Amino acid sequence: MKTSCDAFVYTDLDGSIPLWEAMIGGHKSVKKILIDKGADIFCADAGHLACSAVDKNSIELLKELKELGVDVTKPGMSGMTALHKAVSDGNVEMVKFLLDVGAEVDMQDDYGWTPRGLAEHQGHEEIKNIFQNIKENKQIAPVSPIPEDGMPNVSSIGRFQSAPVMPAARGSLDNMLQPPNQEELPWLDSHRRRRANTFHNSIFGMISAANYGK
Repeated sequence: MKTSCDAFVYTDLDGSIPLWEAMIGGHKSVKKILIDKGADIFCADAGHLACSAVDKNSIELLKELKELGVDVTKPGMSGMTALHKAVSDGNVEMVKFLLDVGAEVDMQDDYGWTPRGLAEHQGHEEIKNIFQNIKENKQIAPVSPIPEDGMPNVSSIGRFQSAPVMPAARGSLDNMLQPPNQEELPWLDSHRRRRANTFHNSIFGMISAANYGK
């Protein structure tokens, strides 16, 4: 059984498919018929389609590709992206659109050129300024405001207002198994005395005391 790409994969010398040709020509009825018959835009190379849209100076085609789910930021032949081509053409509107959909200004093509490098080399001042603003925004890291008294905001701490208890440093197994030093834990001795007094004052304690003297 043929897939949709099998039926409509035939490309011309430029790598275009019938569905793309219908989109380029603005033939909406033909486009609908092709899609209804199973034509799939993903049968063509995404990078080639995006670069072709820029080459035709049609931001509408770029947007149409995006609406169909095509990643217009992917590289095509020789690693060139639509952003490379938009910069080379000095097309500021397309540059802004491609940046908005996630195009990378420092992605290299097969020859080592980046969109930023092309803008510098060709002297596109407006595009250079756009790229510079992106670079500066990336370099600015968000900083949390510090209260005037130098203390952290209590609301950010939550309900735990005391420092967490840290476990003791790891020692030998013998030290870990030894009972706690009662001199260092006075609360333990008083706790034991309270338990003893409670026992002697109970019914079982008085019976035990009476039987002990016999």
